[in-house]
Amino acid sequence: MKRFVLTIFAVLLFALAAGATPCGAVQPAHSLAPADGTEFDQTPVFWKDGTGRSTLTYFSDGLKVKAYVYRSKADGPLPLVIFNHGGVSGVPEKTDERCRELAGLGYVVIAPFFRGEDGSEGEVEVALGEVTDVLAALSWAERTLKDEIVQGRTAMAGTSHGALISMLAAARDNRIKAVVSAYGVMNIDLWYRYLVAADMLGEDELTKRAYGGGPEINPELFKPRNVWLQAEKIDCPVLIIQGAQDTIVPPSQAWVIYKRLKGLNRDVTYDGPYPNSGHGMLFRWDEEKYGPEQIEECAEAWESLVVFLDKHLKVKSDDGAH
Repeated sequence: MKRFVLTIFAVLLFALAAGATPCGAVQPAHSLAPADGTEFDQTPVFWKDGTGRSTLTYFSDGLKVKAYVYRSKADGPLPLVIFNHGGVSGVPEKTDERCRELAGLGYVVIAPFFRGEDGSEGEVEVALGEVTDVLAALSWAERTLKDEIVQGRTAMAGTSHGALISMLAAARDNRIKAVVSAYGVMNIDLWYRYLVAADMLGEDELTKRAYGGGPEINPELFKPRNVWLQAEKIDCPVLIIQGAQDTIVPPSQAWVIYKRLKGLNRDVTYDGPYPNSGHGMLFRWDEEKYGPEQIEECAEAWESLVVFLDKHLKVKSDDGAH
């Protein structure tokens, strides 16, 4: 049988084109250059639905990293969601659309491009420096958008590579009050062995640089990327979304972290496995590409994500925030 070679970054990539120019934009943006050297379009490009997207360049480990910032014209302050995309090629178009949806539902949303991607400085590291990037985006928002966001109401949400980044960020920083992991690698040692057994391990330079000879030969490359080993540090509600037909990140990855967090008495919900869905299931709404079962499960999983975020971030308090 012909050998199927899949690179590590292709495995993590839900390969869609990077964000397109918005249709129906009604308000031009202008760029500001604050004293700290960041660049931020303070006035977003607004769509007719009332949501807007700004571009941002901020600093992480001294690197200039790009991001999109999504807002609506809703009265604030609003909770913050940092939405971490899959793959290693910047923010895909369909991720951009989902972030707009969240903004329209009453969130400020930031979608980082991560280091080494699509104009960001540095090189792709796969769930190492990228974790620093998303936490630096949070720090930027707390400093710059302090009047627009509710302090202490921040969630990380991610798909595939972005799910791994989100969970590692939650293990590192208690400012994150909820985390969504959609079809992410949660025990990277087991996943590496799965790829080897399935003859899916790539031989590209990124794979070699990130994983060396595997967890037995280079355990130091795997330990910092292994969510299962850091689960004790995750002390916020977790939602896990998974499709049963995912052959890139199999359902066993979702199940192993669910059992681990349950054993630690954490607040964790396993939404799945959805019987007809595979990798990238949160973006399958195109009737020309997907069947009705997949489209229905995509809608159900997205609704589960929204309900989860609303429950844990939109909590009324004495400060009047929603």
